Amino acid sequence: MTGRTPLRDAKEMISPAVEAMVAELDPPPSDGPLLALVRRQAAVIDSMPDAVAVTMLPNHSGQLLKALAELEERARKRDRRQGPQPANPVRNLRASHAAFMAGGKRG
Repeated sequence: MTGRTPLRDAKEMISPAVEAMVAELDPPPSDGPLLALVRRQAAVIDSMPDAVAVTMLPNHSGQLLKALAELEERARKRDRRQGPQPANPVRNLRASHAAFMAGGKRG
């Protein structure tokens, strides 16, 4: 299977979770470049074969989490201007990642 990424269940991919989060945040067009970066990073992680992801995920996930945190902060600032809004899912994504990296489901 050289050069090909095996098919994975959507539950095991990051891109669908990122897209759901983006839909919840409803970012303005000015966040377009940051959204493109987040989507690209998620796609890179999703395209890694499992054997590569085990060793490379810590290198790539940190950048993705920083970009997601920036999106969350921008949304929080918009929310402060607009009044109370429902909680956004970035915190849940971060908590899941932290649990995974702390020894949850690996490999």
